[in-house]
Amino acid sequence: RKLLAASAVAVVLAAGAAWAFRWYGVQAARERGRTGVPAYTPEELEAMSRNLYRAQKKTIAACTERWDWAAHGTPVTTPTGLVYLIRTASADTTHAQPGDAVAWTGDIRLLDSTVCFAFSSDEPLIFRIDRADVPSGFHELARALASGDSAEALLPSYLGWGLSGHAPEVPPDAILWVRIRQQWADS
Repeated sequence: RKLLAASAVAVVLAAGAAWAFRWYGVQAARERGRTGVPAYTPEELEAMSRNLYRAQKKTIAACTERWDWAAHGTPVTTPTGLVYLIRTASADTTHAQPGDAVAWTGDIRLLDSTVCFAFSSDEPLIFRIDRADVPSGFHELARALASGDSAEALLPSYLGWGLSGHAPEVPPDAILWVRIRQQWADS
C-alpha cells in the first residue's frame, strides 16, 4: 500500500514538474518575443511543426475511419497528406491541369461540421489551377479531379490556411473538410 501511494505521489510530482517546465518555456518564449528576439528557435519551430503534422495525420485517419469512407470507395492519400475520396466519378477522365479554370460547388467545413464557406451553382468558387490565391490543397485536389467529379477531402492545416487561419471563418491550424463537385469553368 505504501509503495502504491509513493508511486502515485511520484506520478503527480512528475506531471507537475512537466507542466512547470512547459509553462516556464512558454513564458521564456513570450519574453523573447517582447524583446524583439525570435520567440522560438528554428529547431523548436521544426519540432512543433512535426508534432502538429503527426497529430493532424492521426486525426484525419480517425475521421476517415469513423465516417467509413472505405465503404464508398478507396480513399487516396497523397504524399503531401491530402486525403480524398471521389464520391461520384464522371464519364470525363481528363483531369484538370495547371492553368485550367475550374468551378466548385459544395462547401468547406471544419471537422465539427461547421460550414466555413458554401458555393452554390449560382455562385461557385472559380479559380485557375496553380495560378489563383487559394490554399495549395485546393489546387492539389482540383488536379486530382475531372469535370463532373464529386469528392470529399480532408486537408491538413498546412494545405489549407495554416497557422494564420482565415478569420473569422477558419481558425488557425484547422483541418478542412472539403465536399465539392468540380466542373470546368467557362473562360
